[in-house]
Amino acid sequence: MSQSNRISWLVISVTLLALTGILVQTALAEPAIRIDPNEVDAVDAAKTRDPVISNPSPYEPITKCKQCHIELTDQWISSGHATAYRNRVFRYYFSQYKDYVRYNWNRSTEIIDEQGRKRRVPKIPRFRGRDAASVVIKGQILEENQYDIKVKNPKEYAGIPCLKCHAPGAFYTGDEEPFKLENSKDGVFCDFCHTIIDYTDDLGFELFPGMIKQGPRRTPVTGPHAIEFSYLFQKSVFCKPCHDDLYNNNGIKILDTYTEWYNSLWREAGTTCQDCHMAGYEGRSTKNGELRFDVADHSFYGVRDPEFLQTAADLDMESVIEGDNVNLTVTVTNSGVGHYLPSAWPLRQLVLIIRVKNADDETLWSDKRVYSRIYVDENNKITYNIWEPVAILDDTRLEPGEERVEEFTFPVPENPATSVITAQLFFRQLPEGDVVDIQDQPRPIRIKGLSTFVQE
Repeated sequence: MSQSNRISWLVISVTLLALTGILVQTALAEPAIRIDPNEVDAVDAAKTRDPVISNPSPYEPITKCKQCHIELTDQWISSGHATAYRNRVFRYYFSQYKDYVRYNWNRSTEIIDEQGRKRRVPKIPRFRGRDAASVVIKGQILEENQYDIKVKNPKEYAGIPCLKCHAPGAFYTGDEEPFKLENSKDGVFCDFCHTIIDYTDDLGFELFPGMIKQGPRRTPVTGPHAIEFSYLFQKSVFCKPCHDDLYNNNGIKILDTYTEWYNSLWREAGTTCQDCHMAGYEGRSTKNGELRFDVADHSFYGVRDPEFLQTAADLDMESVIEGDNVNLTVTVTNSGVGHYLPSAWPLRQLVLIIRVKNADDETLWSDKRVYSRIYVDENNKITYNIWEPVAILDDTRLEPGEERVEEFTFPVPENPATSVITAQLFFRQLPEGDVVDIQDQPRPIRIKGLSTFVQE
């Protein structure tokens, strides 16, 4: 073989080897997936794929999400979801609850079972609801006793029900305090929500952690991970497992925000939880992504956001002098909230404060109304510990769209033309007084305020 032929065969061989390597590498590589939801069901597609786990936890760390989703993770990091485990109020009640469990672990109480027989059971607080019966992880149904009731001592049991929503990364991986996995303290984090592939009332969430992320767009653009459309991200039912149907051991309803919304005109009008708490804005969901007008805000606006709360309610005030008295009518309207105001925990209160002041800013008269759900324990004392209530004493909260008319009467001031009536509406995360023993308690947030002279 001539020198020129040997060189030609060498070039051909090298080329063939290179092409073979490219073909092999292409065959082994994970292709970017772009699924048309009209042709392929995203949930079924996710079930057929093996997740790629590159973290000690099956969930990706927040730091990895932030490499591309900078703006969204910056929004999330100060949200109620991010601080669900770390916030001061939760930590206080979490500690109180665990102490209560440990104290009552060896105590028992008498119950009548389904067969009508009397028997004694451990006097430990348990919670029903929140799809507590089971959960589906990677296609396997885990009954509650496989990840909850199985614990045999108070150190293991204490706090487990709380972690299901306040630290799901720890709950579903079995991580125990002090947490060892990266996501366990991150509250409700990116990868937990974006790897939920289905939900049913019977089985709760179906979890599928891995490299296929779920989202609300029907034409997603894939990147370092695959993206699939999920109807859940456009529906309020996605919020239900952690924002509804929570009962304590005494059968007392503690949390029913989703049900409040479901029975409201807001649902009938097609307004979802996401429409208010994740309102769309013009921006980019990734650092190099296309500009969109409907990027979902991941701040999860709620009770800690003054500007958001100021849209929740309206005030109206009228006063009439009759003889020696002033008759004052104040109307409070739940005009901007698709559930009760306030909703959720018994700690939360809406407070209306009325004051009459003279020209020297001295208070001549005052009164207030407090709107909340009030619970009592077995001793008929008001309690804010959600495991203690045996009854709801009163519920004065405002239903969606409700106009509550409050009437007040006070003496005509000495100088009515220079005396001022003020009506202010506040939202309190914690009741007034020493209910919670924590420093730097959240301050009341002013929602609305009105003022008028006693005599115009």
